[in-house]
Amino acid sequence: MTRTSVDDTRHPWRLMAAWANRARSPFALVLGFGAAAASVIGVGITAHGSLRWTSIWLYLLIVAVTPAFAVLFALLRWLVERPRRRPQPVWRNRPRSFFFDWVVIWAAWVPVWLSGWPGFWCYDARIAYQSAREGVIDTALPPLHTFLATGVEAQVAAWTGHHNYGIAAWTLLQSLVVAGVFAFTLRRLRAWRAPRVVRWGSLAYFALFPTIALFSLNWARNTLYSALVLALAVCVVDAVKDPRRRRWWLIGLLALAAVTMRRDAIYVFAVIAVVVALARQPARKALAICFGGAAIVGALIDPVVYRGLLDLAPGSQRVAYSLPLQQLARVYNDTADPMTPDQRRLLEWYVSTEALEAYRPQLADPVFVGASDRRLESGSKGLIRLWARVGLEHPRAYADALAAATVQGWLPGAVIDAYSTAGPAGLYPTTGTSYFCYATERPGTATPKGPAFLHRAYAAFSHESRVPFETPIVAWLWSPGTYLWVFVFAFGLSWAWNRRGRQTAFWPVGMLVLATCVPIFAGPAMLVRYFLALFYCLPLVAAFLIDPRVYALPTGAAGR
Repeated sequence: MTRTSVDDTRHPWRLMAAWANRARSPFALVLGFGAAAASVIGVGITAHGSLRWTSIWLYLLIVAVTPAFAVLFALLRWLVERPRRRPQPVWRNRPRSFFFDWVVIWAAWVPVWLSGWPGFWCYDARIAYQSAREGVIDTALPPLHTFLATGVEAQVAAWTGHHNYGIAAWTLLQSLVVAGVFAFTLRRLRAWRAPRVVRWGSLAYFALFPTIALFSLNWARNTLYSALVLALAVCVVDAVKDPRRRRWWLIGLLALAAVTMRRDAIYVFAVIAVVVALARQPARKALAICFGGAAIVGALIDPVVYRGLLDLAPGSQRVAYSLPLQQLARVYNDTADPMTPDQRRLLEWYVSTEALEAYRPQLADPVFVGASDRRLESGSKGLIRLWARVGLEHPRAYADALAAATVQGWLPGAVIDAYSTAGPAGLYPTTGTSYFCYATERPGTATPKGPAFLHRAYAAFSHESRVPFETPIVAWLWSPGTYLWVFVFAFGLSWAWNRRGRQTAFWPVGMLVLATCVPIFAGPAMLVRYFLALFYCLPLVAAFLIDPRVYALPTGAAGR
């Protein structure tokens, strides 16, 4: 691997020449072109809602911006690869360090919890509670999470006579689990000899960052799923770095638990198993077996356990068609280049006219709620053929629909406001955002117990004010797109090192976290809770960027 020598760092002209060489490298050019395309397309689609995809000026602008991003990525690569003269620290692993971190993190969340007492019972919580109460639980929502959350809530509510205490009990249980995963991560960072700034910075980040605190105290299944992804990533690093810590049973158990929280994890882990098996990576066979086995078992849980043994009704599959229906609805409403009458009639057989006319670029809910489950199930092949045929005839409208539906997930600084103008009445203000659902839905009642100013501040941050998300630079802190590009850069760098024979234990971590994000872009909306794994796993990528030696493999470990 080409490195900047110590003498280069003392001569500005040599240093500039080294940066120029790095900027011309395939790594910097590829990432630079991707970032330039994302910026130009993202800004254009956000400002105008549509782009002239056949215009040569669009692509000339992307090419013109590419060198600036290439130089930026080259500079970041130089900062990561620069020689470290200071030896790695050696920390004394004290038994109480785990409990200290655990208590500090959870205690820092208590004021947030009190300001939103009894907890943020939202994000489909009302649907799950009503289904459990009526005994008609289906597989639309992960049944295991529904059983756990509603079971704890109902049992404590029966003991105490108040649903708020049941919601508080589940919030307490979940937050303790998540804080324990964070403390476990910090303990492993200490064992990997991470710099002090990484460990203490990660402790402050887990304890004080608003996004972490809010989502760790809410009902959504994405909270536990993201915590499982973080724990899984830490265990994978341990397995790759140290043969003595290869607890395959734990990796397999965490992967299996993850697929019970999100169904798309089945496909994600299946792909990861294939990639890991083909990669030149330590312990690749065992890792492939763990991920592949979890995917197979997860695929069998639904037909064998949920619908077979428990006799649960199959859930609605309309959300799986979110992106195709969005693209078809955009063409349906395009007066300049409309569908043929036959295509319109066929689409209206699947989706009601009212739903198609309610199309909103950044939210699929108004469209897919008007689709017929029975017709989608019986005529899925016909819908796919219609989607492909219309796409070939209207590629520009499809590209506009894809960019508009996903821009809030990959553009740094994009405002998350998919539900702010189209959500349920009263849930989000029309002038605010949909960053977080700061609410307690039925059967609970929001009764804030903390300071009033703290309650107002978190409510404003969650969905009332757009100022934090429209302030330059500051907006990047809350944006999933920022964290996505950080992981893309780190994963790309570790991949480049792997190709040159310098292997690190970060490569499978970056692949795992990024792979969990891929299915989100085919979903109904770009919400922060879907990208929560990026926020939870940030300390892992920070350790890699600040000191790559944290993930260095022992001598002779490569290829085992």
